Amino acid sequence: MSARDLRRAALAALLLLAVVSAAAAVASPACKADPEDAEEPRCKRCAPDGSKCLECWPANGLTAGGQCVPCNVTTEHGNRCIRCDGDDPSFCTECQPRFGMGGATGYYATAEGECSECPDSYCKNCTSLTGECVACNRWWGAVNGTCRPCVQQQCLQCDGDVNKCTQCGYGRFADPASGRCLNCTDPHCGDCSEAVDKCASCDSGYTLDKASKKCVACAQGCNSCDDAGAGRCDENGCDAGWGAAGGGTCVRCSANCTDCASGSKCTACDTGFSLFKDKCRSCGPDCNACTFDSSGKPQCTSCNTGGLDTATKACVPCKQQHCLSCMDDASKCAGCADGHRLGQAGACEACKAANCSMCDDDAAKCTLPMNGFRVTADGGTEACTVQNCAWCSDAATQCESCASGYNLDSKSNSCYACPANCDSCSNKDTCLTCVDGFWRRGGTGQCEKCQPGDEGRTECTP
Repeated sequence: MSARDLRRAALAALLLLAVVSAAAAVASPACKADPEDAEEPRCKRCAPDGSKCLECWPANGLTAGGQCVPCNVTTEHGNRCIRCDGDDPSFCTECQPRFGMGGATGYYATAEGECSECPDSYCKNCTSLTGECVACNRWWGAVNGTCRPCVQQQCLQCDGDVNKCTQCGYGRFADPASGRCLNCTDPHCGDCSEAVDKCASCDSGYTLDKASKKCVACAQGCNSCDDAGAGRCDENGCDAGWGAAGGGTCVRCSANCTDCASGSKCTACDTGFSLFKDKCRSCGPDCNACTFDSSGKPQCTSCNTGGLDTATKACVPCKQQHCLSCMDDASKCAGCADGHRLGQAGACEACKAANCSMCDDDAAKCTLPMNGFRVTADGGTEACTVQNCAWCSDAATQCESCASGYNLDSKSNSCYACPANCDSCSNKDTCLTCVDGFWRRGGTGQCEKCQPGDEGRTECTP
C-alpha cells in the first residue's frame, strides 16, 4: 500500500471515529434534568440539544460551563442560601425566608455573598444587595421599602398604602375602590377574594354551589358535604354528637355521646363518661375516664384534678407536697411546682439554688432561672443588672429580652417602657400586642379598652 493510500485509510478511520463519537454524544447527552423529588436534584432545565444545563434547582449554582453544583455557604445563616455562584459555590446570590409560628423572617444576599436578615423585622422578602423590603408578614404592608402596620381592621396585607387593604381575613373581601374590608355577601362564605358576592369556599356545614357561587347547607348535624352535595353528608362527615344514619344523613346521639352507630348505640363518650351497655354513663366526680364492673359501678382510671387512689379507684388530692400533677397515682407526683424537681419515688425536691425555676437532674444545679436572673457556671443564679430585664443568659450585664410591657434597645442595652396597656411593642410608640381586656388599633399602634359591642374583635373575645 502506498503512502497516499495509508493517508486515505487513516483519514477514513478518523472520520469513522468522529461519527461514532457524535452518535454516542447524541445517545448520551451531557445534561439530564432531575425531577424535583429526586434525592439531590441538580439540573432543572437542559438546553434543547442536551449539551448543558440552563437552570438549576434551588440550593445549587450554575457554572459557566452549564453544570449545577451544590451551594456551600459556610457563613452565618448560610443555610438560607437558595442560589449561589456556580463557579464559587460559597458566594450566595439569593436567600430564602425562615418560617415560624409568628410569621416569616426574611433574608437577603449581601454584596459579600452572605445571607443576612432583612433590616425590617416584619419583612418576609427583601431585595438582594439592598435589603429593601418588598413583602411583609400579615397585618403589615410594604411601603417605601419598610413594613408599616395596616390601618384597616381584619386587613392581612396593605402593600403600598397602609390605609388601603389588598388582602383581608376570613369571610371578608378587599374592596379595590375603597381599600376597606367588606363582609362577604354570603354569611356562610369563608373566601370571597375574587368578588364580594362570589364565594370560593364555605364554612363548616356548608358546601359551594359552583354555578351560583353560593354556600348551601349540608344535612343537619353534618360538617362536610363537598362530595355528597347539598342537604346530604359525606362519609365520616357528621358532627361530634351525631352519627351516620345512612342515605347521607346524620342522627343525634344519646346524651354525653360523641359518636354513635345509630341514635341509641354509642361508640364514644364525652370526657368524664364511659360506655356501659352502648350508653354513656358518668364516671363520677373529678374522673376523666373509667371502666364499669358487671354491676355498673365505675372504676376510675384517670382523674381530672388530683390523682387516682389505686386502692379505692377514687380521685383524691395529690399526696406529695409541691405536686402539680399526679393523674395516674395520687401517691406519685408526675410534675412539680416551680422551684422543685421530681425526685425518687415520685416526690418533689426543692431546688437548692435561690431564684431557680427548674433544676431537672440535680437539685444543687439550676437549669432554668426565674425571670430577671441567669444561671451561673456552677449552677447557681445571679440577677440581671439591667432594669426590667427578663433574660440575660450570657452575662448579667447584657440583656437579651425584657419583661412584659418593655422592649429591648440593643444599642443602649436597656429596657424601655411600651405604650400604656401594651404587653409587647416594636418601639416606644407602637404596640404589637395588648394586655388582656384591650385591643390594638392598627393605625396608631395603641391599645384601646374593650367595650360592649367589641366581642367580634379577637382580643375582646372572652
